[in-house]
Amino acid sequence: MRKMTQRELDQWAAHRSQRMLDAMGHLSRVLYRTRPWHQREQRNAGYDMHPAIVHAVYEADPHNWHQLVLEWPHTSDEGNHKIAYTRDEAYGLRNDQVKATVSKYLTRHFPSIPSHVIRDIAAKYAPGQCKFVHTTSEMVHAIENGPSSCMSKDRDRFADDRHPYEAYAPELGWHMALYSEGGRITGRALCNETYFVRSYRADTGSTYSCTDDRLEAWLRAQGYSKTSSWSGYQLKQISVRGNNCGFLAPYLDGESKYVTDGFYITDDDSDAEWTFSQTDGDAEMVSGETCADCDDRVRDGDGHWTGMHEETYVCDRCVNNHYTYVYGRNCNRYYLHDNEGIVNVGGENYDADYLSDNSIVELADGDHAHEDDATYVDRLSEYHLSDDCVHCEHSGEYELARDCEALTDGEWAHMDDVWRCEHSNEYYLNDEEGIRYETECGKTVHIDYADRYTPEQTELPLE
Repeated sequence: MRKMTQRELDQWAAHRSQRMLDAMGHLSRVLYRTRPWHQREQRNAGYDMHPAIVHAVYEADPHNWHQLVLEWPHTSDEGNHKIAYTRDEAYGLRNDQVKATVSKYLTRHFPSIPSHVIRDIAAKYAPGQCKFVHTTSEMVHAIENGPSSCMSKDRDRFADDRHPYEAYAPELGWHMALYSEGGRITGRALCNETYFVRSYRADTGSTYSCTDDRLEAWLRAQGYSKTSSWSGYQLKQISVRGNNCGFLAPYLDGESKYVTDGFYITDDDSDAEWTFSQTDGDAEMVSGETCADCDDRVRDGDGHWTGMHEETYVCDRCVNNHYTYVYGRNCNRYYLHDNEGIVNVGGENYDADYLSDNSIVELADGDHAHEDDATYVDRLSEYHLSDDCVHCEHSGEYELARDCEALTDGEWAHMDDVWRCEHSNEYYLNDEEGIRYETECGKTVHIDYADRYTPEQTELPLE
């Protein structure tokens, strides 16, 4: 059989997605005619589902497309960053909608889509505006007034009141992507050509900034790619009197922190004159590096900066044998020594000291999971996998499924909150009054079955 070309594969995928959308559209029209509450929800939503659903369908089929259409997920009144939907028929009849984030809703209905793809889809609907700026003054303003980092100090903290970011001169291709909310800069990423090394997102709960998934998704949509370093790009040499090196030296994000005498960034220390790895706007001359672990000379850039602050230089051999690339403090990534505590969750490695920074929680059994995949059970004061939990409408709490029973109306309740009818084997809430009946023979049954028992009967009657 002939192997399909990529173009043919893309055409087949687009055809599959369109057929699914057509089927969903047909079902929505049927529901519009047959269910008044569904007609109401379609009208309230302007007859359209949330656009993120269409994006997701082009990635994969939903797990249960009939249920998805019945729920009619549409834009919440809080904005496009949330989805409002009708959980089931009963919710629809009483005009009760549930709200969820775009990522959480897509994760439930499209389990085959990778989490990073879902994050990119959700990021397109985050509140705020993205734009590029191309002047030095705008970039320095964003550094001083946007998300915090080691270089986000005011210019009067550096030599001659000149900010080191002035070295990222626009005439050399440098520019910046910004994310703004309510007039406030909450995300930024330095760019050159169609590349960026990292992004920063303002986090009111921390002194430092984590990765801005919203801005990175927007950059990828503009054709930009994330790279590991700025190697090969040139900085502008701006002389100042207050530095030991005599010029402005910004801290370089990424793996390459060497700079040549022509002010080109490089990962080869044999060609480098300076190391731009300080946060005070100064630079150190390259005089050769020694591996902090084995004391061998690190030649030709054969090494990596390791540790939370990338403060320790280690040769490739030691990194490959004794270090792991982890997500750590404030969602940053760095190499961590294997004996310093590393937790693997879903194929990703995390610094055990900063799990909460990366939304990782410890489960009751000692394992770990992303908080999107875990549920906190208040009754037990523990986290458990969400797949093992159910929501009890009566109490409004999440409980372990193994500790719950299904009621006659299909809802769940904790076993401590229910009683069992010994005639029908069905469960009812303890606080429902007037429905429990104690027979003369010592059985507990629903009041509907009371007339089936006489004082002489000692066994349950057969149906």
